[in-house]
Amino acid sequence: MKNTLSVLLLCAMALMACNGNSDQANAKDPSAGKRTPCDTASYEGKKRVAIIIYDGVEVVDMNGPIDVFLKTNYVVDKYYVYTVAADRSTVYTEDCVTAIQPRFTFDDCPKPDVVVLPGAPMNTIEGLLKDSTFSRTALNWVKKQATDSSVKIMSVCTGGILLGKTGLLNGKTATTHYLALSDMQQMYPQVNVVGGVRYVPAGNIVTTAGITSGIDGALYLVTQFEGQTVADSVAHIMVYNPTCPMRAPN
Repeated sequence: MKNTLSVLLLCAMALMACNGNSDQANAKDPSAGKRTPCDTASYEGKKRVAIIIYDGVEVVDMNGPIDVFLKTNYVVDKYYVYTVAADRSTVYTEDCVTAIQPRFTFDDCPKPDVVVLPGAPMNTIEGLLKDSTFSRTALNWVKKQATDSSVKIMSVCTGGILLGKTGLLNGKTATTHYLALSDMQQMYPQVNVVGGVRYVPAGNIVTTAGITSGIDGALYLVTQFEGQTVADSVAHIMVYNPTCPMRAPN
C-alpha cells in the first residue's frame, strides 16, 4: 500500500511538472497569441482583386492570377488580393488536394476593381451550371459587378463557360481551354468563341484559354493599369515566358 501511494505521488508530481513546463514554454513562445499579417492587411487606396473560389476549382487557374497581382506589388504596391465565396465554409480544390478558407463572402467583401472567375474540370463546370445556388450567389454577384464598366471581369479556362451563363459574353468574342471550345460555342451561340489565343479582351471583360493563360490575362490587366514595363518586370520575377507559342485548338 505504501509503495502504491508513493508511485501515485510521483506520478502526480510529474504531471504537475509537465503542465508547468508546458505553460512556461507557451509563455516563451513568441508566436503565442501573435496576430497574423492578414489581421492588419488594409485595402484602402488599393485596387481590389477578387478571386472567386468554389469546390473543385483548378488550382493554377486560381493561383496564376493571384501570383501576378501579388508579384506586381513587388514593383508597385497597389493591389489587395482576396478570395471570395458564397460563405466561409472550407473550399476544396480539384480532387480535394487543397483546402482553402475564403477570405470574404459575396455579401461582405470589399467592392472589387477586378473579378477573376477560375475554371475547373468539365464535370465540375457542368454541375455548377445546373446548381441554382451557384447561379444565385456567384454568377449573380459577377453580373452585379459588371454593371460598373470600370470593373474588369476575367475568366480563366473553363471559367469562361461559367461566365457565359451570365449573358455578359453575348455579342462578344471569347475563348476558353482548347478542349472546351466546341462545348462553349454550342452552349452560347451568341458568343464568338475563338481558339489559338491566350486571352481575348472585350471591353471590360477578358477571357483566357487554359490554366497558365490566366497568368497572361492577369499580365494584360497589369499592362492596362501600370504599363508594359511593370508587366514585363512581373513576368521576369515569375520566370514566366509569355511568348511561348500556343498549339492549334484541335
